[in-house]
Amino acid sequence: MAGPKSADQRESQSAIQALQSLQNNISGTVAGSTIQVGQLNGSIHITMPEVDKTPAAGVAGRDGSTSAGSFLQKVPQTRSDLSAMLIAKPTAWEYLTYACELKLAVQDLEPKWLDHKLGQRAGSHTIRGNNQALQYISAATAQAKSIIAVANRWLSTEAQVAAFGQSEHEGDAALIKHIAERLTHGFYKGLLDWSSTLRSIEPPAKYISTFELTASLSDRPLQDFRTFVANYTTELNSVSDRQAQGDPGPFSIELTYVIALDDELVARLSSEIDALPSHHTEEE
Repeated sequence: MAGPKSADQRESQSAIQALQSLQNNISGTVAGSTIQVGQLNGSIHITMPEVDKTPAAGVAGRDGSTSAGSFLQKVPQTRSDLSAMLIAKPTAWEYLTYACELKLAVQDLEPKWLDHKLGQRAGSHTIRGNNQALQYISAATAQAKSIIAVANRWLSTEAQVAAFGQSEHEGDAALIKHIAERLTHGFYKGLLDWSSTLRSIEPPAKYISTFELTASLSDRPLQDFRTFVANYTTELNSVSDRQAQGDPGPFSIELTYVIALDDELVARLSSEIDALPSHHTEEE
């Protein structure tokens, strides 16, 4: 039977528990040629009114002027496509811009993602002390919590209102790019680097599995973020496709990104920490 938990074990468990059940979301609405950002309610919610069935020969302006009803363009694929769209500023250009900026930023980080899938290490650093190993895990999980806080900052209502605009006010393309890049680099890249750094540690033998499990805590949030970014583009493009097929709408898109850890993985990690001896010598 395991003895009482050491202070380091309790600290590690507390840090892991603090990461659980965290949520960060973005919300907003699109209505015709006007974009409104709502309260942070756990989702992206985009609605568009009925449109005429005229083939899209032009784009709808923010002021409502259009030669083709409120037809939604598809998400730009390249930086040059995005630049061209920002000149025209069609219906919902703010959301199309955000989707494009997120997609391009994730694409730029694809080599890091592939390294992550392969368990690539950032280098090598040896930890010899048992207590030091547990303390490192506690510090690492606290750092992960700080990285998640980055997502909360750039998905906040304040950031959305500043970037996307509110009611009849136009959004700010530079700020939309800024919050997309901050979210992707601060959160997505941050978790990729965090995991790689953890995997670079060479702890005492009894902690190897514990360190690997801790590094794997980022797997689900990273994959969910990639899915969220991909679905954002897919859903916006689906409106354009349905309009092209003669569907008059109205259209509604609702997406949710929730930062959540793998419960089974957390349980395994907690069990491993509990099973460690409660008293350690500093050398293995």
